[in-house]
Amino acid sequence: MADYKSAYEREKTVRKEAEQLLEDRSRELYRTNDQLTDQFQKMSLEFQKNTLLLEIFHYSLDSLKLSESLPNIINSMLSMANLSGGFFDYFPLDRSRDYFRSELFINKTVSKPHALHEMFEDSAIGEAIGSVSVEVLLNRRMFYLTNFKKNFGINMEASFGRFGVGGILAFPVVANNYTSAIIYMFLDCEEENIEELVSLFESSVKQLGILIEHRYSSEKLEENYYQLKNMVDELGVAQKQLLHAEKMASIGQLSAGIAHEINNPMGYVKSNIGSLKDYNCVFSEGLLKAKVIAELSAAERIKSDEIYDEFKRFWATSDVDYLLEDSHNLMSETTGGIDRVLDIVSGLRSFARASDTKWALCQVNDCLTEALKLSHNELKYKCEIKQSLADIPPIQGNAGELVQVFLNLLINAGQAIVDKGEISVSTNIVNGGIEVRLLDDGCGIADSTLSRIFDPFYTTKEVGKGTGLGLSISFGIIENHSGRIDVTSEEGKGSCFSVWLPVAEQ
Repeated sequence: MADYKSAYEREKTVRKEAEQLLEDRSRELYRTNDQLTDQFQKMSLEFQKNTLLLEIFHYSLDSLKLSESLPNIINSMLSMANLSGGFFDYFPLDRSRDYFRSELFINKTVSKPHALHEMFEDSAIGEAIGSVSVEVLLNRRMFYLTNFKKNFGINMEASFGRFGVGGILAFPVVANNYTSAIIYMFLDCEEENIEELVSLFESSVKQLGILIEHRYSSEKLEENYYQLKNMVDELGVAQKQLLHAEKMASIGQLSAGIAHEINNPMGYVKSNIGSLKDYNCVFSEGLLKAKVIAELSAAERIKSDEIYDEFKRFWATSDVDYLLEDSHNLMSETTGGIDRVLDIVSGLRSFARASDTKWALCQVNDCLTEALKLSHNELKYKCEIKQSLADIPPIQGNAGELVQVFLNLLINAGQAIVDKGEISVSTNIVNGGIEVRLLDDGCGIADSTLSRIFDPFYTTKEVGKGTGLGLSISFGIIENHSGRIDVTSEEGKGSCFSVWLPVAEQ
């Protein structure tokens, strides 16, 4: 009997321990289940948040229109808050289209979509929603309505309640202080504890507004960029035309001297051609006589002293020896004159050609020499030119434009000298670049006008002697070559223009 009792007690103790263990295990599983459920809900909410944010960022990443992105954003919000339906009003930011209201978006997990559609088509409820729209548009703030009686009266509360709607959420999408859209969502009558989601929705919609501003600004910036690019292109064309016009004006100023320079060689070319024409008659007659002698037979030649004597008299009388020598001189002079004319014409053609050549390595000394050739007849009667051109390295630039700069400076220097004077032209290496100095002893520039000489259309010359663009264009050309142009002057004593240009990179 004692053995049964002992066994019973042992079994009872083991049972209690097992029950306690089972109870502890159950409590542990319950707590674990609660933790997993809570963790799942948090993860689910986090996933929904990320989904909402992803929908918002799709607007920016996929370059969608706002009206194309809002349906997905609203559906994501409805799913997160487990709300029945929503819609949006759209106000195009660029005013390209009129305002419109979207269709109703239904959360398919809710069991009363037909009731919401009926409510959405109700005219009285439409007026109430219109009042909400006005409120949001005026204040540009979220509208959270849960008391229809206070805002619209008991009848409207009953109308909304009949469709199971207990409130309205309205979020303005504000960009650049303009409401581009309003998102509406209907709250169920029993809806509670969505404040946290409301705060999330509000911040998400604000983020959407920032993305709209960013895109709008980017589009405007791109539009402004292309407008500016077109303006720069037009300005470049105008600058080339202006540059060409100034070249023509420079040629106009040099035209009298150029005509004289061409007229001189052409005068003696014409005279030489006349002389050579007369010489040619003598040569032709002499050759014909020589032909007669050459065709005589051996017997006839013995008996033809008279023919030979006549030929000798012709040679002496016509002074053929002199004509032969002089004809060589005349041909040499004529060829030189023609070469001079061709050189002048070639220089003018090269200078007059629009400066649309690409940049290349060029020698500043060559540009100066070309400018001196072009201005020679303008300067030679009253200016003594002194040159001191150093052995300098090449620069990277447009040779035609640099010739125009130096030509403008030389013409200005010549016009500053009234009777007789001197212009010194020199090149040197200064501060790692090429310095060109043009010094004249002309009338100089008054202090009151010195600061304005590079202004467009400013000139102190008489009408017809200057456009007021030469120095302005020259300044722009040198600046475009990454150089600088400076001037010092003393009225009554002369001026010195200094042009500095960087040496070409090796």
